[in-house]
Amino acid sequence: MNFYVDSSYIVRLFTGDGPLIPYRDDWSEAYASVLVRVEVRRALHRITIDGSLDTRDIERAWIDLARVEAGVQWLPLGDDILTFA
Repeated sequence: MNFYVDSSYIVRLFTGDGPLIPYRDDWSEAYASVLVRVEVRRALHRITIDGSLDTRDIERAWIDLARVEAGVQWLPLGDDILTFA
């Protein structure tokens, strides 16, 4: 099964805000646009600034982000992705 991961899904992994499809380390067919990397990092910086998560949770989020990124196949940002978005 192919799975497209968007930034809101990844951010929800960290914040627990909203329903999730359980993350699986064995996702070999999870895809995301390279733009998701930028969007998630911006969201984590906003969360850090507004204090939504404590320091320990923020540190864990960055570690978890690296794990998620390693399990995703990154799609280049092209016109087809922009049109789909």
